[in-house]
Amino acid sequence: LGSTVVTATATNAVGSSFVEFTVSVVDNEKPVITTCPPNQTINLDASCKATLPDYRSFLTASDNCTPANELVITQSPAAGAEVNDKGDLIVTFTVTDASGNNSTCTITVTKKDVTAPVITCTAPITVNNTPNTCGAVVNFINPTATDNCTGGAFNFW
Repeated sequence: LGSTVVTATATNAVGSSFVEFTVSVVDNEKPVITTCPPNQTINLDASCKATLPDYRSFLTASDNCTPANELVITQSPAAGAEVNDKGDLIVTFTVTDASGNNSTCTITVTKKDVTAPVITCTAPITVNNTPNTCGAVVNFINPTATDNCTGGAFNFW
């Protein structure tokens, strides 16, 4: 890679002459990603958030001019980014060689809610049984529930 000045000389019985010119060799070949990280799943905490891990060590790549240990690998969103809400997130990896050529690959990171909803029930209710039965009619206020990642549509049974 780089530029080299070349001198060409032509000689005959009368004498010789020469010309100088520059030959430039450039790297225009992209790195090859041989292994992209596998798809991942991360668990959301009680606040419905998680910190995105660094998945770059799972990626392998090679290049025609840049040694593998000198390739620059980036992850977007970056490791350490806070993610929230359930669902999928696309993470893009870019491998760049010393000449600025780059290749990309993507994975899907599934964000998983692992915190159960919290239910709030009414206070204990005491009622007298209905005469001549061993039961009673009880009126109570419906329980309420909250969840770290979803709204308030809950089924109670």
